[in-house]
Amino acid sequence: ILRCVKSNCVSANAKLALLYDWLFFNPASDNIMNIEPGMLLLVNSVPKYPGVSAMMLEFLLLQIDHYYPPLRDMVLRGVHAAFKTLLRKGVVQTIDQLIACPMHESVAAKVQKLLAPFAGSAAGREKGKAREGQDDAGDGDKRRAGG
Repeated sequence: ILRCVKSNCVSANAKLALLYDWLFFNPASDNIMNIEPGMLLLVNSVPKYPGVSAMMLEFLLLQIDHYYPPLRDMVLRGVHAAFKTLLRKGVVQTIDQLIACPMHESVAAKVQKLLAPFAGSAAGREKGKAREGQDDAGDGDKRRAGG
């Protein structure tokens, strides 16, 4: 659908509908199901329709800087929290394919900067799971010992 839209206004509204919840995402209070469709579109479009992924990433970058400039830092934190949560919950294994997605050089540099903290994310998430397992085991021992 995104590739067939002729109106710039309709196109922008469709992209914003998919990515709006990312802008102010807070994992403590927001549902991952609100951001999952956007991530699945980004990742699953890369093999067959890399232009769609590139367009959506460029739109996301524009929103970070221009949606509401006084809240730029809050929007950036929301987008980072969205990527981190989607990876941690296993919605996608890695976002490396987004970093490698063919796009204009100026956009690619910004995408790499935005996604650098999450590159090679599958390994980092496995380490986190191992730590959580250790913490859970320790908590269980405390609960059994205490009561």
